[in-house]
Amino acid sequence: MKNLVRLLMAVGTAGATLPTHSAFLTLDLSGSVNSRMQTYAGAASGYPEGDVTLGGVPFAIPAGGDNVWNASVAGGNNPRTLSVTVGVFGVEKVHTLINTWWGETGPGTLASIRFLGTGGLDHTVALDGNSDIRDFLDSSFSNAINGTTTTEVFSAGAGRGNAVRLDKQTFALPATFQLETLLAIELIDAGADQVQRMFLAGATVETATVIPEPGTWGMLAALGLVGFGLSRLLRAVGVAPAVGPRSWAGRGRSIPPPSDACGGGVWRGLAVTRVPSPPGWGPEATLPVVPGPVQRPRA
Repeated sequence: MKNLVRLLMAVGTAGATLPTHSAFLTLDLSGSVNSRMQTYAGAASGYPEGDVTLGGVPFAIPAGGDNVWNASVAGGNNPRTLSVTVGVFGVEKVHTLINTWWGETGPGTLASIRFLGTGGLDHTVALDGNSDIRDFLDSSFSNAINGTTTTEVFSAGAGRGNAVRLDKQTFALPATFQLETLLAIELIDAGADQVQRMFLAGATVETATVIPEPGTWGMLAALGLVGFGLSRLLRAVGVAPAVGPRSWAGRGRSIPPPSDACGGGVWRGLAVTRVPSPPGWGPEATLPVVPGPVQRPRA
């Protein structure tokens, strides 16, 4: 699979057009939740739950009971970390639903998200208050987002101290992740109560499936035929040269000449044929068509 993806990418860089189709996979957070966001302040009772689509992306928010992981509720020493198992190959983007209780607005950051993949891949993104993440409640804490990688996908209520929102973050992973498996996502919170604490309501990974156009399929087929022919040629000439006009030393075996006058035959279950010798090999050589036993036709 990895080799096919690499081949498609190589063909694409050679000038072929490779359209893609995005596929989404929602992640199950039910084993990590510790809080129910519908019980939060203001109009939070109107928050969505279950299988929903927000900002064009599907999410699975556990329905009924606790449905978010909240760093404030988690307790313990800093940093407070949530690890979500993924195990998906070829992830291009990760979408999350993250907001905060309270929210920092000063320099520096108190939160980050980390992506771990096979092949030693490790990518961390800092989450800045008033840009990447903000308070779920319209209040005196952080109220701004950047509007690009973070967008508002749900709101309810109106007025300071009552209006609530749910924001979606989009993380475009480095291209190397598309050739590996995303193992886990870690949410890291180094904030404090009355300063900033994150909560995660949903997470979805997006993969880009390459869909070659008809011309590209033809190119790939041609490449496959060339590769097959080259493999057969190397298999033939990459062994010991002929040691006589009608013999061939292949993997330590000497094959006598075929019995028929046409230059072909079967010797000890091995199909052989006589072909012109490469320069320097002598007048001719007898090469096997398919090394090993003759294969019976399949029905």
